[in-house]
Amino acid sequence: MGTLAPQLKLSRPATSDLLIEDLWHQLRLAVLGLDLPWDRLRVYQDSLPHCGMERSIIRDVAVAGSPNFQLLEELMALGSLVEGTESPLLLVQELKHHRQPGAANPEASAQLILARDRYIAQRINDTLPPGEQGLLFIGMLHRVTPHLAPDVEVIYPLTVTA
Repeated sequence: MGTLAPQLKLSRPATSDLLIEDLWHQLRLAVLGLDLPWDRLRVYQDSLPHCGMERSIIRDVAVAGSPNFQLLEELMALGSLVEGTESPLLLVQELKHHRQPGAANPEASAQLILARDRYIAQRINDTLPPGEQGLLFIGMLHRVTPHLAPDVEVIYPLTVTA
């Protein structure tokens, strides 16, 4: 949630920032160590809207220091295609939801995550052609797999637990 990042960062201990930085460093090494066909790889990113401005968003967020988006740039340089992954409308709805007083409504939050998961899965179903591989960077609250087409084989080469 890009615009909330400064607020969220202020409330996070500095040690948490170091852990996140280390996590992305380790994740980068692991991803680049996978035997993937970089020129036939489609990359999908949590919170990256499907809007026609994906490259600009990736560049801006990478320049701002996001190791995640820096990795996306690196994958694009290797020949991978980063797809807009999320519904801009659902992202705005979730942002508004979290800004509302009483945003801790678990049922509303769960419904928004479910809607986002369905949209993400549909984007993958619609854009991942036969013979290509996909790589999804997704937050731990998401459950995209149940919504993917039956012919999409899912492998978890990396898992991160809290």
